[in-house]
Amino acid sequence: MAAEEGAKEARRRAESAAVTTSARYDPETVKNRIDSLQARQRADQRLLDGHERTLFVVRGVRQVEKTAPIEGAYRESVIARMEERADQISYWEGVRAEQIASGQATNYGPEDIAKGDQVQRRGQWYRVVRVNRKTVSIPSIVGGGWTDKVAYHELSGHIRAEAQKEPAETWVDVEEARL
Repeated sequence: MAAEEGAKEARRRAESAAVTTSARYDPETVKNRIDSLQARQRADQRLLDGHERTLFVVRGVRQVEKTAPIEGAYRESVIARMEERADQISYWEGVRAEQIASGQATNYGPEDIAKGDQVQRRGQWYRVVRVNRKTVSIPSIVGGGWTDKVAYHELSGHIRAEAQKEPAETWVDVEEARL
């Protein structure tokens, strides 16, 4: 009886680990992780270099906040943190490249998609209303009169406007979505 309970527990733990690993290596999660790591890397680089930012402008006069480069032990800890993070970025970029090569992930960008094309997001097809640098604008997912933005790495399919013969089964028309 105890052996059977132990086997069930081991099986449950193995299934749980498989689900966790699957979620950790999901293509959208991997790309989001890379973007987040790179953003933190840029923030730390600003700490090392020092930076300035405009707080506000009144009658043509800019009010600027200047931040000096960090020094001493804190600087050394930030450099060490950045080196470790660079290794993480390298690892996850390798994972992402493998996913793209195997067809598990897409690698669309603004040069691939044009206004009027259809894109697929989570099984649903939408007409592209606008192409942005990091996203495409599509009709509201919930049917409102606004548009929603979808990051390129969240897209799972793409059909050029000139290649469209008939709308896909799950097609959402811009005008219908606004009604």
